Amino acid sequence: MGIEGRTWKRNRTLWSLGISAKIMRTTEMAAVEEKLHELERQKEEMLRFGSPASLLQRLQDAMNMTDEESENLHKQLFVQIYKKLRTT
Repeated sequence: MGIEGRTWKRNRTLWSLGISAKIMRTTEMAAVEEKLHELERQKEEMLRFGSPASLLQRLQDAMNMTDEESENLHKQLFVQIYKKLRTT
């Protein structure tokens, strides 16, 4: 094989390696961008969940639920007392 043939083969090999490297970089970059997008979405979700407005809303919801439970227990107690007074 002459010098021209070896040069052509070497250039073809280098070109193939360059294409392979570009494909690997592109694939890795796509995976990294996808992971970054997911992490940014999680960050935004966490910021919304921990915002003062969100915390106040959850506190208000918990207070409303506690009020409902308290009222239900009060009604049950009243019914029990009423039944007990009627039977004695």
